[in-house]
Amino acid sequence: METILVAGATGGVGKRVVSNLLANNYRVKALVRDANKAKALLDDSVELFEGDITLAETLTPQLMAGVSAIISCIGVRVQPVEGDTPNREKYYQGIKFYLPEVVDSPEMVEYEGIKNLIEIAKKYLSPRENLLNKAQGEMPTPLWIMISSAGVTRPGRPGINLEEEPPAVRLNDQLGGILTWKLRGEDVVRESGLPYTIIRPCALTEKSGDKLLIFDQGDNMKGQVSRETIAELCVQLLTLPQGCNKTFEVREEMETVSSLNLKEELANLQPDNEVATSGIQN
Repeated sequence: METILVAGATGGVGKRVVSNLLANNYRVKALVRDANKAKALLDDSVELFEGDITLAETLTPQLMAGVSAIISCIGVRVQPVEGDTPNREKYYQGIKFYLPEVVDSPEMVEYEGIKNLIEIAKKYLSPRENLLNKAQGEMPTPLWIMISSAGVTRPGRPGINLEEEPPAVRLNDQLGGILTWKLRGEDVVRESGLPYTIIRPCALTEKSGDKLLIFDQGDNMKGQVSRETIAELCVQLLTLPQGCNKTFEVREEMETVSSLNLKEELANLQPDNEVATSGIQN
């Protein structure tokens, strides 16, 4: 049983990642800012580590003890300007649009926080020999799986019609440059030397995850995808070298329920050293 560290484990996707890991017989260590809050949200079997990614000194070697890989569900907290319920129903339901605001600093969370966590991860993570795929020329499986966002390269891109873009793109400046700093965080991961996969989901929903997934690269995709689906995808990627060192967007085909050959879909995507992932996309 491997131990997977989940950062952002109490968020909408993070808590689902934890549940999926446990269902697949992984041990889970959760990096949380408030252990008491986390106890109420996560299974009793989850090992809690209280720390703050924006404070490097709180990320001690004990955080990485026994950890085989990291799934990063880190994201700055966004909520409706008018406030939300304790369980964040307004934010998560995704039906009515509420004017959003960020609670934390996107720069500190999405960029500096990722840098801090990457630095300690690099010291303790090494390729998992038992998961190397011999048939794929001993390609590594990802040690860092990151949930980012579709749209991260679009703010300021020439030719973009903001009226046709999702709210996060239209409101990037008002939200503290949230997508800009997410992209900077992605770059930190790509430059880390760790085997990784970066997922850029379209708008996240609370719907059931039973629709066909569509993958693409170039950051032009729009649509929706279930949080449950993204959580399941993160766990599947732990053992799939076909997704290693790739950045891709994903959405659901909302009218289609279908099975998916995930290995084949991932194999058809280009590695990041062969496709543009930052800046202006073609």
